[in-house]
This record gives sequence, C-alpha cells and structure tokens, in this order.
Amino acid sequence: MSMEVKTKVMKFILRDSDIVYKIYCNSYFRDFSGKEWSVAKLFKNYEMMLNLVKGLDGFEQIVDIYNTGEETSFLGTILKVKYAGEPVTADNIDSVVDAGAQVEGILEILKSLNIVYRDITPGNLLVKDGKLTLVDFEYCSFPGCMYSSMEDAPAELAGPFKSPEGFDNTFSFREIWRGLERKLVLKEDIMKAISLIASKGYRDGSSVWGGVTFHPIPFSEFSAIRSHKIGCYAEYDAIKNFIKIKKIPSDTVLDLGSSVGFFSFSLNKDFGSKVLGVEKDSFTGEVAQLLAGYYERRKVKFQIGDALEYVLDTDKVFDVALCLNTHMWMYKQHKPEKTMRMMKCLSKVAKHLFFQTAHAESASMYIVEELKNKESLIDYLKEAGFEGIEPIFESTAHDNKLRILFYACGKGANGKFSFNSHT
Repeated sequence: MSMEVKTKVMKFILRDSDIVYKIYCNSYFRDFSGKEWSVAKLFKNYEMMLNLVKGLDGFEQIVDIYNTGEETSFLGTILKVKYAGEPVTADNIDSVVDAGAQVEGILEILKSLNIVYRDITPGNLLVKDGKLTLVDFEYCSFPGCMYSSMEDAPAELAGPFKSPEGFDNTFSFREIWRGLERKLVLKEDIMKAISLIASKGYRDGSSVWGGVTFHPIPFSEFSAIRSHKIGCYAEYDAIKNFIKIKKIPSDTVLDLGSSVGFFSFSLNKDFGSKVLGVEKDSFTGEVAQLLAGYYERRKVKFQIGDALEYVLDTDKVFDVALCLNTHMWMYKQHKPEKTMRMMKCLSKVAKHLFFQTAHAESASMYIVEELKNKESLIDYLKEAGFEGIEPIFESTAHDNKLRILFYACGKGANGKFSFNSHT
C-alpha cells in the first residue's frame, strides 16, 4: 500500500491494489483570497459529482463512502474509489489510445451536465491500459453544487492551466498535452481547419478552388464541404476494382499529391493499406494530418513536401503508387528532364502505378503540352521504365475534358519497405 499527502485540502491518498482510499481530515483551509473553507464541504461536492458521473466512461467511479467519526474528529470521511491509473506523463503518453476522442468524450459529458471542472492538471488526468480517467472533483461547479456561483467557489485552485477568460476545460486539456510536447486533436480543431477550405477559395499552389477541393473530404461528417464537381469517387472505384480483380498487393501505398487524403483514407479503409501521402500544399496537408489523428488512422501518415523531390530521394519500395493529376504540377514547376528523372525513379520504387494527368487532347488549362494524347502518354510511361500499361478509366469530370487513368507495372519488386521510416 502506498500513501500520498495533499496538504492544500488535507487529504490522504492510500492505494491498495485496484482500490484507492481518499481520507478527508476534518479541518479548514484558506484559499488565495483569504476565504476559509471546510474540507467537509469540499468532500460533499466530491460526493455529489461522483453520483453525477456514476457509470460514465472517463470519470472516477465510486465504490463506497463512510464516515469515521464526528465533525470535530481528526479523521473525517473516507472515500473509496476504483484505481484509475497513473498521472499522464511524457513517459506513458504513448500508451494512451486515441487521446483526442477520449478527451472529446470527457469534455462532451462535462458540457452536457453543465459541469465546469476547474482543476484539470496532469495529476488529475490518469491513464491505465490506454484509457484516460478524470479524477478529483472537489472544486467542480455544477447545478446544485456547494457553490452558488463560480465566484463563490474556492479561488485559484486550478493550478497553472487557466485561460485569460477564466477556467476552461478545453484550454486545460490542451495545456496538459502541450506540456508533454504532444498535439491534442479535438473534433473542433478538425471542423475549424476544414471549414477554412470552403471559405478560402482558390490561391496559387493550393488544392482549393472556389470552395471545391480537388479531392473530397473523406468521411460523412464533412460532406457539407463542396466536392461534387470532382470525379474522385468514380476514379477510386476504378482503382479499387482493378486491385481486386487483378489481385494486386496493396499493403503499402505511396499517394503523391494526396491533398486532404481521400484516396489515402479510402485505400486504408478497403484494403487495410499502410499509406504515406505526400502533399506540397501545407494547408491541405495539415487538414489531412488532423483527419488521420482524429480518426486514429495509424496506418495513414502524411508528409508535407514536394512529391517529386520525395521520389527522387527515397529508396523505399511501395506495392502501389498513386500519381493522380499530380504529374502536371510537377511538369510545370520543374524542368521536363527532372520530371522524367522522377518518373524513372518512381518505376523503381513502385511495383504498381495508377497514373493520370492532363494532356493536350483534354484542352485543359492544366495541360502538359508535350503529351498530346493517349498514345503519347503510354510512350511516356514506357520511357520511364513502366510496363504492362493499360488505360482503365476515362473521365470528363475535370473541366468537362477527357482525362485517362492508366495502370502500369513498375520495377520495384526487389526493394524493401519500412513504413516507420516515413514518420
């Protein structure tokens, strides 16, 4: 059995196996404003909070409460609760499973019960078996609590985690994670970042054009973001069906120009693929990273940078590479010779390639002048070292002009792949 003493509220904590005994002494203390408080009153608030959150995930759970003597005796009340784990630290934070969703759930429950916790510090957020639990409820403010208002509660008891506007649960949770040098991803972060896509409009080098993304935002929660003009769904179905019919291995995938991750997330969902997305536009790349964090897609990672430079530098081999309407940007931003050099490297690191780009026949504003038609595109891929080239899908979704999706076989069969090296 171990023991810890919290001197501010005269509370002893003893732990025996899976039970924690919190022993409240009958005494008084003064807060920073000089107001005197009885420990018995703080305990009463604790008891009321435990009943509010009884049976709810993410909150300390009561086992028993019993009094040991009169109000005047030294030993007052003993609170018996389930052992909830150790305080979250830099050493154990990696064991927290889907931290953003867990914290989100705790915050939503607090909000639904109209509870202001007021004391979210690292020591009060515990982890056990990957699960977070919030403990110590003496200072909570909620309907029917021991304090008639926030001002009536003990002053300055929420430690260093306090926003300029006052005590704020979300701010406090973020401060804990920031102190551990980790980014806590909450749903509101995702929504704010993605809403910017719809409002920013087109800007040079961005995957946003008049509120329409080049790739749809994955997952139904974000279906309000306009992407209906883009034919990614049909293109993805063509890729998915081709992989299934030809039984193409897809354990590892490189998504060049991944935008907000529609193809990356889709392949992970349907095939369990480990995917590395490379996106030059930092704005959409950051949104993709937020999505991966929030949905706990641990096999999907995004790297912000030039896809062409990544291919030139890497020696990793992928089962599948996607180069969908990305090559035309490479071609415009680099010399044709360097782009071909990248394509030759891609033929060595990709066992299977799905390739699509604008060409002269499409009469698109994004055309690659030297690639006139389907035949010239096939010759281009052959020059790069690809074999077994065949068109598998044609689309006019972009500017109502024809674009062709090709499959090609690369030379990457002899390489090795280590997904962790991309993180």
